[in-house]
Amino acid sequence: MRKKAWVVGFLTLTVCFFNVSQAEENSRIAAHYKSEVEPLFRKACFDCHTNQTRFPWYHSIPGVKQWMDHHIEEAQEELKFSEDFLFTGEGSPEKKLRKIWKEIEEGEMAPFYYRLMHREARLGSDEKEKIKTWVQFALKELGYAPLE
Repeated sequence: MRKKAWVVGFLTLTVCFFNVSQAEENSRIAAHYKSEVEPLFRKACFDCHTNQTRFPWYHSIPGVKQWMDHHIEEAQEELKFSEDFLFTGEGSPEKKLRKIWKEIEEGEMAPFYYRLMHREARLGSDEKEKIKTWVQFALKELGYAPLE
């Protein structure tokens, strides 16, 4: 009976330690995100990937409105920054982080047509490097293999 109590106690402490450790990792990632990366995402990504969309004047044009609404809906299904890290959307945190890296690396986000109309959404090379550095940091903190 005593042995069972020790085993249950050990397992409980192990689970609690793991949860606290995971929460600490997430808070370090979130703190780095808030200070370094969120301002960049705010200017380049938030219009499509959050609930904070600032619709331009041409959003009211029939056809354009439907196209934009559809694009925003798809963007938010893929990845939504309305919550701090861990973001909502499809896939695991690892998948989301790797997707962010890929989009930044390939220059796919923000989309070209969006950057044409929103000059402020263009990320410079230093800004892209900040995002990529944060992605590497987050992957490492979460115990995933780094990107090359």
